[in-house]
Amino acid sequence: MKTIKPILTSTQKANILGKNVASSAGIIVTSFRRLQLEVAKLSCLNMRYVLYFRGQGHDYKSGKKSDLYPTMYRGTMSKTIRESRWNNLEKACELLVNRLSSSGIDSQNIELLKRKPLLQWSILQHYEVVATPLIDVTQSLRVACTFAQMDCKDGETEAYVYVVALPYVSHRIHVDSEEYMTVIRLLSIAPPNALRPYCQDGFLVGEDVIQEKYYDKKELNLSRRLVAKFKIPANGDSGFWDTESPVDRNILYPTSDEMLDICNGVKKELEIWSNNNKQK
Repeated sequence: MKTIKPILTSTQKANILGKNVASSAGIIVTSFRRLQLEVAKLSCLNMRYVLYFRGQGHDYKSGKKSDLYPTMYRGTMSKTIRESRWNNLEKACELLVNRLSSSGIDSQNIELLKRKPLLQWSILQHYEVVATPLIDVTQSLRVACTFAQMDCKDGETEAYVYVVALPYVSHRIHVDSEEYMTVIRLLSIAPPNALRPYCQDGFLVGEDVIQEKYYDKKELNLSRRLVAKFKIPANGDSGFWDTESPVDRNILYPTSDEMLDICNGVKKELEIWSNNNKQK
């Protein structure tokens, strides 16, 4: 992913003190309304891009800089770990296609899903089945804030909302060779039976050319596209939402989701397959 140089508000410039956004502490925002206003300013300043959001309960870092890696590339990446993760992904895709074929779901997108590994990765990532080279973001600030607070552990007082700048998307699978990025609009590729992408306004982001080997792991870090890092209260009862409200968990994770049932089945089969391989 190409590194961008965002245009910052005066508040941000004071916050980062000459450092880049990824190495800053993050701007403290105590209300959702204030956060909306800050994002509106950033949208006007960075008009070449579309702003997307990601909420987390913790600011994971390499050294002093925030990390926003796809699950495939998180942590130590030895050759053995890398090969194991790709093997798991390949097997998960096979299991997903098998289950889709026998599911009885009638949708044009199902046939496309069965043919395109990139779309299979998108579903497997969004339903948290296996590590993939894609990372989740959303265009909904409300969803991102809700996820950030939901992701907090007991005792944590702050959650994090990241604002990243991505190219304008003209297709449901948008590959930008100038920015070295792929942006997938889940709402356009998931079948109607997959409710979660629609409820979360989900998008997936990865490299323009995705393969097992890479030249420099840092190039896979979405923090290269950071425009802002905000810290919000971890507790939803802190007054942060005021007259607004977070998204209900049951809406973000609908239980009557046929794709969820399929992916849960894939996850169980994958665990059995992985355990059998370890015993060999």
